[in-house]
Amino acid sequence: MTTWETRVLLLLALINFWPLVTAQLADLKAIECPFPEGQEVLSEEECGKYSACEWTEGRCHMADANKGSYLVVGAPVQTDRGFKVSLQKADASVTMFGGDISNLVFEVVHHEEYHLQIKIYDADNERYEVPVPVNVPETPDPQQLYSVTVSEDGQPLEFSVTRNSNGNTLFRSLGSLTFEDQFLQIHTKLPSTYLYGFGENTHLSFRHVFEPRNTFPIFARDQPIGTEQMNVYGHLPYYMVMEDGEGNSHSVLLFNSNAMEYSTYLLDDGSPAVTLRTIGGILDFHVFLGPYPEDLVNQYTELVGNPTFPPYWSLGFHLSRWGYNSTGGVREARERMKAMGIPQDGQTMDIDYMDGRKDFTFDPEAWADLPELIEELHKDNLKVTLILDPALITDFDNYPPSVRGKESDVFIKWANESLVPPDQKSGCEDYMVGYVWPEEKTVFPDFLKPETQDWWQNELKLFHDVLDFDALWIDMNEPSNFGTNLEKPWNWPSGKEPWSLKCPNNTLDLPPYPTKMIRVGDNQSKRISDHTLCMSAVQTDGAQTYFHYDVHSLYGWSETVATYNGLQQVLPEVRPVVLTRSTFPGSGQYAIHWLGDNSADWKHMHMSIIGMLDFNMFGMPMVGADICGFFDEPDMEMCARWMQLGAFYPFSRNHNTLGTRDQDPAVWPEVGAISRDVLNLRYKYLPYLYTLFHKAHMHGGSIVRPLLNVFPSDLKARDVDDQFMWSTRLMVAPVIEQGAESREVYFPQGLWYELKSGKLAASGPETKTVDAPLEVLPIYIPGGAILPWQEPGLTTVESRTNPLGLTIALDASGNSAGDIFWDQGDGYQAMKRAYMSFFNFDGNALSMDIKHGEDSVEGLVLESFSFYGFSSNPTDVSINGTSIPPSDWSFDADNNVLEVSAILPLNQEFIMTIARTPSVTTSHCLATAQETGRGKMSFRVVAQLALLATWCFLAVTCQETLLAIECPFPEGQDVLSEQECAKYSACQWTDGKCHMTDSQSGSYLVVGEPVDTGRGFKVDLKKADETVSMFGDDIANLVLEVIHHEEYHLQIKIYDADAHRYEVPVPLTLPEEPDLDQLYTVEVSGDGQPIDLTVKRVANSNVLFHTIGPVTYENQFMQFTTSLASTYLYGFGENTHLSFRHVFEPRTTFPIFARDQMIKTEGMNEYGHHPYYMVMEDDEGNSHSVLLFNSNAMEYSTFLLDDGTPALTMRTTGGIIDLHVFLGPYPEDLNVQYANMIGNPAFPPYWALGFQLSRWGCNSTSVVRETRERMRANGIPQDVQYFDSDYMDGQRDFTLDRENWGDLPELIHELHTDNLRVTLIVDPAIAIEFDDYATAGRGKELDVFVKWSDEEYVPPDQDPSCLNYMVGKVWPENRTVFPDFLKAETHDWWQNELHLFHDVLEYDGIWIDMNEPASFNTNLGEGELNCPDNNLDSPPYPTMMVRVGDTESKRISDHTLCMSANQSDGEYLHYDVHSLYGWSETGATFTALEALFPKKRPFILSRSTFPSSGHYAFHWLGDNSADWDQMYMSVIGMLEFNMFGIPMVGADICGFYNEPSMEMCARWMELGSFYPFSRNHNVRGAAAQDPAAWPEVAEISRETLLIRYKYLPYLYALFHRAHMHGHSVARPLLNVFPTDIAGRDVDDQFMWGDMLMIAPVLKEGATSRDVYFPEDLWYDLKTGALEATGPETLTVEAPLEVIPLYVRGGSIMPWQEPAVTTRESRMNPFGLTVALDAQGDAAGEIFWDDGEEEHVMSEAYMNFVTFEANELSTQIMHGHAAIKGLNLEMVSFYGYPSNPTDISINGTSIASTDWKFDADVSVLEVTVVIPMDEDFVLKITN
Repeated sequence: MTTWETRVLLLLALINFWPLVTAQLADLKAIECPFPEGQEVLSEEECGKYSACEWTEGRCHMADANKGSYLVVGAPVQTDRGFKVSLQKADASVTMFGGDISNLVFEVVHHEEYHLQIKIYDADNERYEVPVPVNVPETPDPQQLYSVTVSEDGQPLEFSVTRNSNGNTLFRSLGSLTFEDQFLQIHTKLPSTYLYGFGENTHLSFRHVFEPRNTFPIFARDQPIGTEQMNVYGHLPYYMVMEDGEGNSHSVLLFNSNAMEYSTYLLDDGSPAVTLRTIGGILDFHVFLGPYPEDLVNQYTELVGNPTFPPYWSLGFHLSRWGYNSTGGVREARERMKAMGIPQDGQTMDIDYMDGRKDFTFDPEAWADLPELIEELHKDNLKVTLILDPALITDFDNYPPSVRGKESDVFIKWANESLVPPDQKSGCEDYMVGYVWPEEKTVFPDFLKPETQDWWQNELKLFHDVLDFDALWIDMNEPSNFGTNLEKPWNWPSGKEPWSLKCPNNTLDLPPYPTKMIRVGDNQSKRISDHTLCMSAVQTDGAQTYFHYDVHSLYGWSETVATYNGLQQVLPEVRPVVLTRSTFPGSGQYAIHWLGDNSADWKHMHMSIIGMLDFNMFGMPMVGADICGFFDEPDMEMCARWMQLGAFYPFSRNHNTLGTRDQDPAVWPEVGAISRDVLNLRYKYLPYLYTLFHKAHMHGGSIVRPLLNVFPSDLKARDVDDQFMWSTRLMVAPVIEQGAESREVYFPQGLWYELKSGKLAASGPETKTVDAPLEVLPIYIPGGAILPWQEPGLTTVESRTNPLGLTIALDASGNSAGDIFWDQGDGYQAMKRAYMSFFNFDGNALSMDIKHGEDSVEGLVLESFSFYGFSSNPTDVSINGTSIPPSDWSFDADNNVLEVSAILPLNQEFIMTIARTPSVTTSHCLATAQETGRGKMSFRVVAQLALLATWCFLAVTCQETLLAIECPFPEGQDVLSEQECAKYSACQWTDGKCHMTDSQSGSYLVVGEPVDTGRGFKVDLKKADETVSMFGDDIANLVLEVIHHEEYHLQIKIYDADAHRYEVPVPLTLPEEPDLDQLYTVEVSGDGQPIDLTVKRVANSNVLFHTIGPVTYENQFMQFTTSLASTYLYGFGENTHLSFRHVFEPRTTFPIFARDQMIKTEGMNEYGHHPYYMVMEDDEGNSHSVLLFNSNAMEYSTFLLDDGTPALTMRTTGGIIDLHVFLGPYPEDLNVQYANMIGNPAFPPYWALGFQLSRWGCNSTSVVRETRERMRANGIPQDVQYFDSDYMDGQRDFTLDRENWGDLPELIHELHTDNLRVTLIVDPAIAIEFDDYATAGRGKELDVFVKWSDEEYVPPDQDPSCLNYMVGKVWPENRTVFPDFLKAETHDWWQNELHLFHDVLEYDGIWIDMNEPASFNTNLGEGELNCPDNNLDSPPYPTMMVRVGDTESKRISDHTLCMSANQSDGEYLHYDVHSLYGWSETGATFTALEALFPKKRPFILSRSTFPSSGHYAFHWLGDNSADWDQMYMSVIGMLEFNMFGIPMVGADICGFYNEPSMEMCARWMELGSFYPFSRNHNVRGAAAQDPAAWPEVAEISRETLLIRYKYLPYLYALFHRAHMHGHSVARPLLNVFPTDIAGRDVDDQFMWGDMLMIAPVLKEGATSRDVYFPEDLWYDLKTGALEATGPETLTVEAPLEVIPLYVRGGSIMPWQEPAVTTRESRMNPFGLTVALDAQGDAAGEIFWDDGEEEHVMSEAYMNFVTFEANELSTQIMHGHAAIKGLNLEMVSFYGYPSNPTDISINGTSIASTDWKFDADVSVLEVTVVIPMDEDFVLKITN
């Protein structure tokens, strides 16, 4: 095949092309028939007038493509640049307005790899095509980034353009193509709603809206700015779409100049779409592939012409008004400006300077001395711009320009003599005569004619001889004509007989479809010629004649070209400045633009930003609005705010209209002062702006950019249109609301500094409210930018001779870069002779690299250098090796700004080196980079000199961020004082802060070189200064060891070099051999240097772990600090977190240590110990996680460093530092990697996924029976019944209260008969009744209990029978001892007790509670367990845990055992292994149940957990309360435990403590129905809260639990994946959509896997809630209706009985008819919910086994189900026997486009009665009976 043939994919109809064809059939209803009168006349009768329209369910829509479109005829024909396809009208009788073209050609033309052209044109006759030249390559690039698909022979035309790299569809035609002589229409489906562009219209937002449907006309028109959907001055049918979360974007130009309109709307499946209509010419599309928005600007301007390069002076401020009335008015304004010291470079004269408003004249009375005024202005270094309108008076005798024009025959004519009005003025020939500003009728030059261009050039030259102008402003060039088709123009002279230009009633001036333009704005005549010329005019370019109907919108463009060429001749030494109102693609190559006649209105101020962003897209970056408004009069505040904004328009001009008061900035003293300040800021940074324009001129691109151009993957930035960037290095956030003195500013990723002060403003991404009093414009420089600047002057002539400087804003790595272009400021200097240099700062050295043009900057110097985000006062600054005096720099510690003064010629390169820490001399980089015989096993050590490259910055940062690294006081920061700080030699007091001392004295030094270990390397460390200590007992010598495991997993250990220390005895799964293709590098500082450790991701150099400040390593206190890649920090537990994402402001500290602590809202440690966290590094979703594998009491602090960088300090009180780092790269990958190491989650039996009911306080079996009867009576599903400790005799384990619970064995039998399972609680504490309590006696015989570590600690009054056991108090009436589950003997004893107990009570699962372990009243006085006052029970730093929660004794042993206990016969101190108690009991219980139920999977519910607990047990979130906040917190806890590898998790539904209201319990049952572990449980003494306790809750619970039970097959498959591979089950949105920035803060919604989203109502009284829908289609789970096309936030209705549930497009979810138990539901038929994605595809899987047995997974049933290309098919991998006897009986398709014509199963059609289609919600339901153990193909035909 040839190259072109491979690009043409001829797809079989309704097979591979199914998604295109069938989708369009369904979407037809959304494609409106356009009525000339608008949709206001919609009716079935009106619809019936058009054979191309059909009426369906109250909608008039286009007929299907088989009738209304064009059919493909034959095969594609290859051309030199692509291919052609012939088309033929499908049905000639089907038409919209008549005049259909019978035969068309569809042609694809390849240009660049990123640029293709698609043309659809008449096959038999030539039609008008736009004569504007464009730049396309001579030969096409053969390696396209796209593919084009076209339907095959005989099929209706359907085509799509797809991006090859990711399959994104860029252009996808929909429905019928209409191609009539005067009506062309095409529809396209968009990949997202992120649509921008189209102009020139009045848009109220930069991003287009799709709901409700919006239609905008496009046709050049003299229309003042308003807020309705109007066409205004230009014609720019160009749009851009951002396709996905990664920022991939494309753009499309419809290269057509006829009147047109576009509609944005949603299809019935929720997909966004655009309809394009034009009333002439051809369809000529240019598609650009970017892939990013700024790439598109470059590619588009490459086609239409790069922007003109404005002279430097034009970047200054311009002043104008219509209504100076005389030269005196100009002089007065100029004097006001000078008196206030306000910069100005341009003075503009509007038409009042003219004589009778006639071009090329000036008023000989009021403006008689205009030549002298211009000379004065020139002497004042100002430039002069004069206005010219195109219309000339019809005085062909006395007005020379018209006389010469007539001689050259330059004016627009009527198309034929018969159209010339009979009253045409003598001498006007066949010219079309109108009326504009002069008090005489006018004619209009035809600027397409070469003769007109010559004439115009001559008139400009003659005029310049009279008035020495510098630039021209061409206005009214749509062209504008007043009063067309009316009785008379609005300004017609009084007393004259009424007259106006009246257009004929022909098909040109009354086209069948005049577009929406006739119904909007000031269109008084309701014709397309309103306010302009008749469409029946003709024009010519000398080679071809055109109707004005076709070229009307080119009028401004053609005048622009003529004016530009004229100025090149008139002013050959300078670059032309042409300011035009009307534009077309390509205008920016010649002219600049202002946004037209706006008003003094706050909305218009906002809209000006949108217009500015639009025109930067359109290739006209030199753009701005009339500052302070053209119409109406602004107040002082508005004008001040608009001057602030306008100072950062690329084209900055204040202008207003006749009859209003002056509004130049000097009119108000307040505005004058504000304008002076803000314009001085503009003038200061003009070197940067000029450099940007140079780049735009040379390479294309924008100047003013929306945030989305700079941060394309930032979803939040895509909706920001009240801020903008100057390229990538300056962000402006103007205040545009009346009365506001602050505003919210969105800061994308990175550091952001205040431009004027240098103060760090934000570390994005974040939104902050910033103060902005009237005199303040919020303006910011991003970290990483270097901006050149110059001392401002009153004009650019003055400022260009002043010294320059650099503003250097450091990024998080301490680096920045920038450049500067300089030339003579005007003229055509060869670019290689112009000056260009690049600046770079690498953390230590600022260098300048000159590329060319040194002569251009002779005499200019750099004198000032401002470093923003600089961390400390330098010790030395040198230039080219020579130090400068310290008096030449200053350091502002409050703002971290370093100012350096030096005089450096701009034409000489230099290096400025800054030294900050003289102690830093070398650094070393360790990397696995050299091959040996065994692979990459040796390590390359790269030594780098101090103050060179980035290593110095790492070391220096550690010194300079110390102020943010607090010294930890045992009593907390409440005792902060200089005196308290002085107690610790490791601390320093600076500026009111007690912080850790510098690394040079307080940390450890590297000793020698790294040593290869075979799986990594070791580095020896030595205490830097033994006298510097926090609490004493520092370890003198350490080893830092890096161990490589998987490519994505490394381990970093820091341990005592001389003595063994406690290490966590929990086994981990690690590879026997390391993977040597690591995805990371490890960097360590060099010999003699303080330890600095950095882990980086190889793929993108993201820093994952970077130590800062000193490492502290004492016997009982270890501390280190790491900077973080972003503030997207998650994890750590078990704590009370009020948000899933951690906060950094204010500083937050949480303790971690297993503890019996009820849930509260303060930052407490609770039941488990999980020092594991995750950080999302960047917008691309790259993420890493870290486990500190340490079980001692610890805490972590989150805070911001002084430079705004997020940081984390971790402190622990024993053991070693043992870090495991995982590289993902995405959050869900991290779950898998972490679980693979600690042990994949246990696989719960199927019954455990059912609803579970419990309470403490049932008191007897009868209460349980009553509850069970309520549940059954209400039909509420239930699978498990719990029994809390009230079933026990005296609350002792393994006993039964015979009085109240004597028939418990019978009750358990009843429950089993009822298909329920039973779980019993068992606490670890054993009553000390060794003689009468058999369990205790047997335990004592085996010596299984925790002991004191020393006999001297045994209390003197201890019962002798207790030996040296540690005795506490829990629930039994007697005191208790505690099994030591780390001992093997304890495991045997425990197993025996569980077996014996099962002989009494036939339980199915075990609930192990109180296993932190809890012991009541510890340290609270006589008779209680009181811990000794030693270094274990009173450690020097007890962590924050002693100051939070219910810690009555303020000791770490509070509510638990003494740390002085030992375990495992003295092998471990409880001080070290306390947090392992729950884990060790879990392991013992798991082993026991495995032996008890040898063929079944154990069910264990544990309160206390540690990493790997999830391998054995499940978890509930502890003792919560009936509280709305705690309901919300339960979602956070559930998400965190899914991170921690324990996905079977949930909270006590309706709350354990307190009593919920009916509403709360109803809402909590809705939420709890979707906890992975779903249990309702509450406390003794409270009212019953089982869901049947309230009739309303019962009904709601039944409904939501039936949904849960219905989808248990899906949930079960998720748990199978979790067990086999380590995945999570309940997921935050960020796991599923890692690049969705908005999704990262959502913690009140969650997902089941990737397919089901739950959005519970968590607020009291709420009957609706906001739901965030990430990018995709989202269907209502119950109805199948399309709810949203993300990304978007919608407010959804949620009355009490509704929980919002959504299935994601692309999902196939298996289900079963639900029943009241899983045993019953598992016998019911299956169904499938098939939710189609935007391409019409879906996929899912089904796992099935017997539900509880341990077996070989390959024997279980696994089936992969896909729906693609109209076929639902299964692929059973194994386990047919496991599901035999069950059938699939229902398949529901969500988002299905239309009612099928046939459905077949394995080739056999089913009866049409076996399916039904709901057109309202696009749901197709198919009834089948297919054995689940048989593969099948279900095929749908439309």
